[in-house]
Amino acid sequence: MVKVTSRRRGSQCTAYGCNKRRKTIAEQIDNNRSDSDGSPDDISSSKKEHPRTFHKFPTDPVQRTKWIKNMHRQGWVPGISALICSDHFLETDLVRTTQFTRLTKDAIPTRFKEIPEHLKK
Repeated sequence: MVKVTSRRRGSQCTAYGCNKRRKTIAEQIDNNRSDSDGSPDDISSSKKEHPRTFHKFPTDPVQRTKWIKNMHRQGWVPGISALICSDHFLETDLVRTTQFTRLTKDAIPTRFKEIPEHLKK
């Protein structure tokens, strides 16, 4: 029997114009971190020192609505496996430990590439 391998569901950032994908640990070590998308924040240089992380959309309806609104993707509703990468958050929204990177409770993605007018809500 041949095992068919496919891409993992939910392995790519869902932000418009972002093509960041999850990488294996070896790929993260081998590749240098690229610049973050969007306008620079005063601590964005520290993002280059840490691996990019991917985060699920919040389950809290109020927070989830804020995230979706900031995505500016007309008629789009994130699926259960939808992710957004850490490049779209300010460094102050990230809580880094030696093993994990988590978002603060009130973190909202704000760093996005310019979205064409016809795709904005």
